[in-house]
Amino acid sequence: MYGNGTGGSEVGGFNYTDEYSDDGNCSAFPVSPSSVFNNATGCYEEPVVVIVKNYWALGLVVFPILTLFGNMLVIISVCRERALQSVTNYFIVSLALADLLVALVVMPFAVYVLVSASRCRL
Repeated sequence: MYGNGTGGSEVGGFNYTDEYSDDGNCSAFPVSPSSVFNNATGCYEEPVVVIVKNYWALGLVVFPILTLFGNMLVIISVCRERALQSVTNYFIVSLALADLLVALVVMPFAVYVLVSASRCRL
């Protein structure tokens, strides 16, 4: 456990060596609040930060914006064009209004949950 005594010092009858030292990166005390103790080396180490680019999250942000734009286009076109004002098109406007509320209320929270869940899996 203590090696052959090279590179260490004699303290209290025990020979302590630096055999677990990894080129000066070993610290007996935590350097920062995020330091993690490694039982194999007996040192506090800084955690490795991995940066992951979630390009699919960009699609999740664009999708509610396109939904908002398309539904607003349907609502405005039926309201402005006299020839489109029929019972059937009023039903389509009510569906577009419901979809518009989904795009404004539900989709942003879904994007937030999916993006934060992907960060937690790291």
